[in-house]
Amino acid sequence: MAATLRAHAGALAVGAIFLLLSVLYSVAIPAWEADNELSHFNYVRYLVDQRALPRADAQVATPLMTDVCRSGEERILSELTHQFRQPPLYYLFGALTTGWIHADVSGPAAANPFRMWDPSQLGYNFALHNLAQETPPYSGAPLALHALRLMSGLLGLLGLVAVYLLGLLLFAGQRPLAWAMMAINAFIPQYLFASAIVNNDILIAALSAWCLYWCALVMLRAPRLRFLALAALTAGLAILAKYNGVVLLAPVALAALAVLRTTWRRSRRQFGATLFRIGLLIVIISIPVVLWLLRNQTLYGQWLGSFATTDSYMSALLSDLTTRSVHDFWQATLYAFSTFWGQFGWDTLILPWPILAVLAVVSLVAALGAVLILVDRRQPGSMRRTVLAAVIFSLLVVLQAFIRAGDSLEPRGRYLFPALALICFLQVAGWQRMLPANYQRAGLRVLVAAFLTLAVATPFMVLRPAYAPPRLATSAELLPGEQPINAIIGDFAELVGYRVEPQRLTAGEPVEVTLVWRALQTT
Repeated sequence: MAATLRAHAGALAVGAIFLLLSVLYSVAIPAWEADNELSHFNYVRYLVDQRALPRADAQVATPLMTDVCRSGEERILSELTHQFRQPPLYYLFGALTTGWIHADVSGPAAANPFRMWDPSQLGYNFALHNLAQETPPYSGAPLALHALRLMSGLLGLLGLVAVYLLGLLLFAGQRPLAWAMMAINAFIPQYLFASAIVNNDILIAALSAWCLYWCALVMLRAPRLRFLALAALTAGLAILAKYNGVVLLAPVALAALAVLRTTWRRSRRQFGATLFRIGLLIVIISIPVVLWLLRNQTLYGQWLGSFATTDSYMSALLSDLTTRSVHDFWQATLYAFSTFWGQFGWDTLILPWPILAVLAVVSLVAALGAVLILVDRRQPGSMRRTVLAAVIFSLLVVLQAFIRAGDSLEPRGRYLFPALALICFLQVAGWQRMLPANYQRAGLRVLVAAFLTLAVATPFMVLRPAYAPPRLATSAELLPGEQPINAIIGDFAELVGYRVEPQRLTAGEPVEVTLVWRALQTT
């Protein structure tokens, strides 16, 4: 046992660091300040309180509105049940995790009425925050929220175990390469962010990694029916976690063909029995998925719930092929790339562009290395086939992301999570090919250290500054053209001055008034 732990000490260290970082990210992200987190939370609480699956049009208690003008209310309220369209698996896990917590959903978040959906204009906060409630020790809704965030972290760790095992398979037992593959996956800021919030993307990433591991095990080492069953089971669970898990049916089908081919070679008499067992296996595992899709069709008239159907997505994409310019698709590709590495908040925060430029160089080097592996006949045939399969599957996931984005042409990076493990494999394999033989191990360690540095820096460089309360200015100097007033409003603000433009105007002409305020205390 001790020898086994020592042999995999690197992977254990990566797992421990990952858990610590997921907690750090969770602390750095204020409550409800992640895309649709309140809606994901409401889904879980609906299951806990109602003991039933919610409809997409279900009604939930609305959060407190503090602005008498109720600005932005319609947009905020539309987010409360937005995720009720999703498959139920993540939320069932969440209900089991937090069912013991009494959490009043009538006001888990006070909506920020001044939230500007273009953050360049005003602030990033979706919610107003009660620091007394959101500071440990937690209770009620904050306790349930952080329990769900911790669950996401554990799901992320579970996925990393599969990534490490998959790396051992793909790299023929070379632990340093499997360790590097696992570490890069663990320290991608977007993966850490998904592991620190309430969302179903982290579950699809974990289940996809396990499905790919079982498929690889069947095709590379042990074409046995029980491993195929595990691959099919995780694929079915992935679809029940998020609809983009359907892409996993492709590697499962290849694994099934591998089992059938092996059976045919060993004993043609057993081929029919094996074919029957595989068919029966597929039918049994498909039952929950089919029942869920039938429920959607019955309730909404659409197989994917109230999501648009795949046909409409495809028609939108085909329309874009004829109406969108090459520049539009290039911009969409850049958007997918940047959001794959890090898209935080309500899709309003991304990594600084110099870091994205470095990541682009890292990815291009790895891509060039992968191409060299494919064209180099001196490379083992198994490695060339594995790299080719990883590239094809990754491109299939990218295509699915573009289809999912539809006519918005915004394929978010988290839509690529089903291929995340293989993308990390291509990073390691590509870099290993590009590095001189004497420097491969050291070079990969430097690469992992760079990703770890980025992972540690992101909360302090991107997340905390975005949500930090503004500093109280000791003075408020007026700009030329601004007239002084210096009127004290209560004990919290001073109206320092104003500017009116234009100075002369005719009847019906618009006038712009600028008020200059200074806060006297934290509001």
